[in-house]
Amino acid sequence: MTKRIIVTLGSDGSIWSRAAGIPGPSCLDEMSTLTSLAPHAVLQESRLTAEYEQPAIAPLIVVENLEDRA
Repeated sequence: MTKRIIVTLGSDGSIWSRAAGIPGPSCLDEMSTLTSLAPHAVLQESRLTAEYEQPAIAPLIVVENLEDRA
């Protein structure tokens, strides 16, 4: 799933944001990036979604020793 931060601007000037495709606690890091863009904004509410409870998926890293191919 693609990492996304969905931002909705209300007609009253409110800003709603939601992280999607970012399982586990790393979503909080992504959201802190968003809050740094609006340093004077006041956080009214924060909720964790079910996606927060999912395990973060580590990237697959494959290391090969090319000398063994000879």
